[in-house]
Amino acid sequence: MAAGGTSSPVVYSSGPPPKRAEIAAWVLAFLLAVLVGCLAGFMRRGPSHAWAGSGLGAARSADGTAAAGGGVRVEVASAPPGASVYVNGELMGRAPISIAGLRPGRAVFRLEKDGYSALARAVAIPTKGAISFALAPMPSGAIRVSSRTPDAEVLIDGEPAGRAPLTVTGVRTGMHEIVVRKTNFDAAVVPVFVKAGETASVEGVELRDHVLAMLEGMVRAEPWRIAHLLDLGHYHFLCGRIDDSVACYVKANGLAAEPIRFPDGLEMSEEEKAAETRLREMDKKKLRSEINKHMNSSQWGRNAVVFREKIASAMPSLPPGPR
Repeated sequence: MAAGGTSSPVVYSSGPPPKRAEIAAWVLAFLLAVLVGCLAGFMRRGPSHAWAGSGLGAARSADGTAAAGGGVRVEVASAPPGASVYVNGELMGRAPISIAGLRPGRAVFRLEKDGYSALARAVAIPTKGAISFALAPMPSGAIRVSSRTPDAEVLIDGEPAGRAPLTVTGVRTGMHEIVVRKTNFDAAVVPVFVKAGETASVEGVELRDHVLAMLEGMVRAEPWRIAHLLDLGHYHFLCGRIDDSVACYVKANGLAAEPIRFPDGLEMSEEEKAAETRLREMDKKKLRSEINKHMNSSQWGRNAVVFREKIASAMPSLPPGPR
C-alpha cells in the first residue's frame, strides 16, 4: 500500500485466500505488535502515556472512538458503512472512524457487519491517508411458508416475519427455525435449511385449535347435551366452516326429537337425571333460536347467507329466512 502524501484511500475487499507466505507475515506482524505493546506497558510512567490494551498504541475515548495521541492517525471506512472495526483484535468502533495512535508498520484489521462476510487483512499503516474496506454480502436464499390455518403468524429464528402465506428473501444460508403460531392454537416448530440462491419451503402447516378440541371433547363426554352441539356449531360458523356448523345443528335437532338417553354405565342419581331432562327442554328452545339467529343476522354477512341455504336444505321443516 502506498504511503506518504497520497489522499486516495486504499480499498481492501474480499478476495481469494492469501498465500501461505502472506499468512505467515500476518501472524509475525501480529505477534510483534503484541510484544511491542507488552514492552510499552512495562515501560510506561504515567497516565499521559497510556496506550490501548492490545499494544497498538491507539488510545480511545470514553465513547469507544479513537482518541488523539501519539503515532499515526488513520481514517478507516467500510462499504457498507457501520462495520465494527478491530485492529489486532481490539475493537476500535464502527466505520467510518478516525483511529489515532497507530504505530507505523503492519496491523491486522478485521471488519464485521451483520449480513456480510467478515473481512480480515494485514495492512501497512500509512503515514497519512485513509483505508477503505469493501465487505461482500453473505450468501443468502429465501423461505416460503404457507399454512392451512388462516392468519397464522410466522417467526424465523424467533423474529416475527409476517403472516402466512409469505416469502422472506435475503435469509442467510444454513439452518433456521420456523415457528407458525396463532392464539388458541398449538404452535408448530419446523427446522429448515436454506441454500444460497434457493427457496426453502414449509408448506401446508396446520395448527391444532385449542377451542375446537375443547368443544369436541365436551360433545364426546356428554353426548346427550344439546347445548354442547350448539356451542360447537356456533364456533364452526364463526370460523367459516359452514358445512360443519350445519352438521352440528342437524345432529342437535335429531337429539331434540328423541327422549334423553344416558350412556351405559354412567353413574348418575335420579335427581341428576331429572335435572338433565329439564335442561334438555331448555336446550330445545335454544336450538331453534340459535338456528334463526345464524340464518337471519346481518352482522355475519356471507356466512349467514350460506348457512341459511344449507340449513334449509338439510332441515326443510324450518321456517324460511329472509331473502
